[in-house]
Amino acid sequence: MKTLRLFLVPVVAAFALSGCLQNETTVRVKRDGSGTIVEETFLSAQMMAMLGGLSGLGGDQDKPAKDPLDEMFGQDKAKAKAAKLGDGVTLDKIEKIEKDGKKGARTTYKFADISKLKLRTDDATSGMNEGMGSAPPDAAATEGTPAPETGKKKGDPIRFQMANGKLTITMPRPDITKQDASKDLPADETPKVNDADNAQGELMMKTLLADMKIAIRVVAESGIASTDASHVEGNTVTLMEMNFGDLVSSPAAMKTLEKLKGKSPDDVAAALKGIKGVKMETKEKISIQLK
Repeated sequence: MKTLRLFLVPVVAAFALSGCLQNETTVRVKRDGSGTIVEETFLSAQMMAMLGGLSGLGGDQDKPAKDPLDEMFGQDKAKAKAAKLGDGVTLDKIEKIEKDGKKGARTTYKFADISKLKLRTDDATSGMNEGMGSAPPDAAATEGTPAPETGKKKGDPIRFQMANGKLTITMPRPDITKQDASKDLPADETPKVNDADNAQGELMMKTLLADMKIAIRVVAESGIASTDASHVEGNTVTLMEMNFGDLVSSPAAMKTLEKLKGKSPDDVAAALKGIKGVKMETKEKISIQLK
């Protein structure tokens, strides 16, 4: 599954570590620039059972095991995340939810000025990883600053600007200059993967990703008068949507994604059209004129 290693691995890894199967982030905005961020996250029944078992280890056996949802979606974690989402963002409420045998939480944040939001595509899983026991990120880390435990830079955020009812969204641009490191190695040093290992890895990846979904959307509360966004339905603009089950079940789609490494945004936009399971805003800036 070379494609996943090159194109989807950051998101896949974050979701795999957190046990998160589905996450949807919806930014609801009014004409005055205020609004809410609603995060819905679901875990599979198997993951819930595993987390429930782990929570009982090492504790007082006379006391009931802690609810893993309380551990992963607690008030303290949500409030800490609100601070990272931008100035003036506050926690509104946390609700437990259930759908199709999966359990999770709906966390709602409020903001007074969308222009102060800093929403990253990996924000959905960062708090989940902490809930699973991973080392929390350095709260003082900023864009371009390596995280102490990984040495990796934080990704650039999606940025928003509202003026006279017109919302401008600036998408982070991928670094298209980076290539697969193995291409620069001498022939005798290029990593080799035998067919058996590759087949086993592919099967494992397909199993892991079968129900995995992630999405980021923006909803114009008063409706959309006009927009140049690529993916619009009613008053909703989709900035990113990935249904990994659809992707890994389509060899043609995976081959197409593999060819995107190092391509320009325009080439990426053209290639993504028609691929089932993927919606990606490839324009650097889009605008939404609210009614």
